[in-house]
This record gives sequence, C-alpha cells and structure tokens, in this order.
Amino acid sequence: MPRPRASLPALKVDDRLGPLIALLHSAVDLDAFWRSTLHLLSALVPHHSCSLLYGIVNPHRLNARHHMPGARSERRSVANLNIVQDFLARHPGIEGYTFAQVLAEDPTAHERQLAQQSRKLEAWNDFVHLAFWDGSRPDAILSVRRSRTQGPFTRDETALLFSLHPVIEAGLQRLRRLAEERSQHLSIARFLAEIPVPVLFLDAQLKLIYASNEGYAACAEWNYGQKSARRLNPRRNFALPAALAAACQKLSHARAATPRDRRLRVPHPSNSQLAAQIESDRPHASTWARPVYRVSFLVERSIDAVPLSSKTATLALLQRLTAHERRVALLATEGGNNRTIAARLGKSPRTVECQLTEIYRKLGVKNRVQLTRALV
Repeated sequence: MPRPRASLPALKVDDRLGPLIALLHSAVDLDAFWRSTLHLLSALVPHHSCSLLYGIVNPHRLNARHHMPGARSERRSVANLNIVQDFLARHPGIEGYTFAQVLAEDPTAHERQLAQQSRKLEAWNDFVHLAFWDGSRPDAILSVRRSRTQGPFTRDETALLFSLHPVIEAGLQRLRRLAEERSQHLSIARFLAEIPVPVLFLDAQLKLIYASNEGYAACAEWNYGQKSARRLNPRRNFALPAALAAACQKLSHARAATPRDRRLRVPHPSNSQLAAQIESDRPHASTWARPVYRVSFLVERSIDAVPLSSKTATLALLQRLTAHERRVALLATEGGNNRTIAARLGKSPRTVECQLTEIYRKLGVKNRVQLTRALV
C-alpha cells in the first residue's frame, strides 16, 4: 500500500526562490545538491545548523552532510537518529515534524538531546525535520536547527520549511536515479571490459563511452605500433586514431538507408595487418537520440601477440579468467612451455606456473591438453 502523505503546505515560488530551486533540481551529485539546499535554507529562515542524513540503513551510524558556521565545527556534528528513532517508528510515512512534537510523545528525548551537545559549541534548542521514506523505512532526514538565543521556529517558519518537502524530495529522487544508473553502468562496463574482444564505443562527439581492455590495447597499437604499445599503459595513453575519427565523421554525413550503409571498414594507414570496422548505431528512436559509434578492431592477436578468440563457448570460459590469466591460457594452447610464455609476457616461469594452476582450477581442467580442448 502507498504510504500516507501529510498535508504539508505548498511552497510559494517567487523570483528569489526560483533560481535556487532550479539549481537544486539540476544538481548531478550530492555535493552540488547539498550546496543548493543550503542556499535555499539560508534564503528562507535563520538557523543555527542543518544536516542531511541519507542512505539510512542503521539509525546509529549514518551517512551525513552538516553545515554550521565555522568549517571545523561541521566535523563534530552527530550523525544518528537516537532522538527521533522511536518517534519515526510510531509515525511511518510522516513527512514533516518538530522537536516539540517529539517531546510531547517522549519527554526523555530532551535527555538524549543534552547528551549529544558539544561543550565547545552553542547548543541547538529546536529543530524542524523533513523525512523522506523508502516504503516504511526512512531513507533521508533533513534537519534544520535553532539555538536558544535564536528562539524556536515560528508557526509560519515551520510551515515554510514543511513546504520544502516536495522540492527536496524531487531532488533526492533524481540523485537516486542517477546513482542507480551510474552503478548499473559501472557494473556492466566492468564485466564487459574483461571480455576478450577489442572494441570501443564513442558518442556523437567521438568521446569515449566505453572500451574493453583489449580495445584499449588495440587502439594503442594503432597509434604507437606494437613494440611501443607494450611499454605503455593503453588506458592512460588513449587517443582515438585520426583515421577512425575521420571514418566516424564520414558515417555521420552519410544517408544510412540500410545497415550496410552504417558500416565502414577502415584499414590502418601503414600496417596491413591492422583494420577496424566502424558501425553507426542509433538504438533509441527519439528526436534527441544521437548516434553511437562502435569500433571493432579486426585483429587476431593482442599487443602481446596473444591470440584472440571470438567463439561464443570460448569467450564464456575466458570470462572466468583475469586479463593476465587469459593471456597465459591462450599462449599455453599454442604449445608454449612455461619458459617460452614467461619470455613473451615478461614474467617469471614461476609466475606462469602459478597462474596456470589457477587457470586449471577456474576452468575445471587438469592439464594443458584439456585446456587446449576447452579453448580451441
């Protein structure tokens, strides 16, 4: 069942608040969101300090952002829900409440308040909380506090802070979606990076979206040659070869009537053994959709002269191995002994022996003969 919503007042947006709300809703990370929230709170009501407790799983140890006059004082703010934990349990779904409401139900909350106060700082004496929920569990709390000298929040000030709830909630929901998308993209990218296929993906401006480890290596070989590429970190030294960039530009101006029209084969300018295939893809039919360019390097061996396989069954097995183990395994299938493999990869024979033992374990084979049968 959907959680009940408290009848909080709507925020009246004027010329002063409009730009601040726009900044909050355009924030792409928590730092920018928190700065925008502080600007908005400062424009609405005087306050002693404020905190955002977020990603709440354990009410005693929380992620938090704090603000209080003086940079050092922010580090000493307490980040837990000890004062309001029982109140929230009794009022699941509540979106706004005050310290007075908590005290009315639990006078001992005042004792917990005093226990949290820092002797070096002016104590807070009143708060207004905005609560944001994930089902029946509080996911985030925005706490705005006043000191004794500032006096308690007035009814109008409390109503004004309560009216912020939908504004803050919309921003938090956007941050959650962005965080989920980033996490999903990173997880997929990490998995795909280990697939032994040399491939790059570029956006419409030819900026790199994703590259497999073998894709970085193949690109380095295009740019620097095999011998020089082996001495470089392919990821750190990534640069899109000029010939491939020109081919992408050519595809962008072509009328792609058929899938074949969206594909180009590009030979290396000077190395006849290197080539790449570029495909212009527009997987999402939208007015704003821009093409994605997929660059597949048509090479049989990596910069370490390790054979690359495209067989589905072989790829499934190779994905169980790390990049280093994969190179050792493929070289072993060519009949090289440990000393030969070690020389080609710049390793010690003992290292190759240990890696082969781990490869056998991961692939469920007992020797080189079974390894070769599995991979070739």
